Amino acid sequence: MRTSCACYQRTNIIAGMSVVEERATAESASEELAKHLLWVLEMDRTINLAVRKAQEENRRLGIPNYYEINGRIVSDQPDRS
Repeated sequence: MRTSCACYQRTNIIAGMSVVEERATAESASEELAKHLLWVLEMDRTINLAVRKAQEENRRLGIPNYYEINGRIVSDQPDRS
């Protein structure tokens, strides 16, 4: 349902927030979301780098790395039985 601009503005003014204030709040929320997403991406990169480093060290030391693929546990080295 679409409302006219005047009705929309009047509703927001009654609620105590002007259209300008509402836009500023939305922009602030967008900036906070963008900062959070950048932080999440940075953490993801850092964690992935640490995992790769540990996997390489395990391979160098002959320690198998285990993974779950489609609900099955698999190793990157042959069975040691």
